[in-house]
Amino acid sequence: MIDIKTRLILKKEDKILLSLQKTAGNGKFTLVGGRIEQMEFAKEALVRECYEELNIRLKKGDLKLVHMLHKKNKKGNVVTFYFTTTQWQGTVSNKEPQNFRSIEWHPIHNLPPRTSPTTKHVITKVLNGKIYSELNREGK
Repeated sequence: MIDIKTRLILKKEDKILLSLQKTAGNGKFTLVGGRIEQMEFAKEALVRECYEELNIRLKKGDLKLVHMLHKKNKKGNVVTFYFTTTQWQGTVSNKEPQNFRSIEWHPIHNLPPRTSPTTKHVITKVLNGKIYSELNREGK
């Protein structure tokens, strides 16, 4: 099975927006986004997800592809498109408090300790100009 997702690296100065998940234990900081539905393109899905989760409006033309991750896990393969932008309309807010404890800005070069391994991996690759990477479920 192949699962296709899209994520946003929303930038404001030297910070990026991270969401703190509500999961068992403390939860992890991750990037906003989600699955691409059957009849959507990646940018369309990201525009939808950001409105649903953050209450912000994005324009597809402002989104720049900065990374693609092919990840293997016990359920199969996951391909995630990572886009970035510094342009949006609206005030960032947590529209899904049932899923996220908080939405927070953090320095891109100093991510919080509870940042998910996948998010750390991707941000490192993006900062090093790498457009593609692979990761297995053990984080290697």
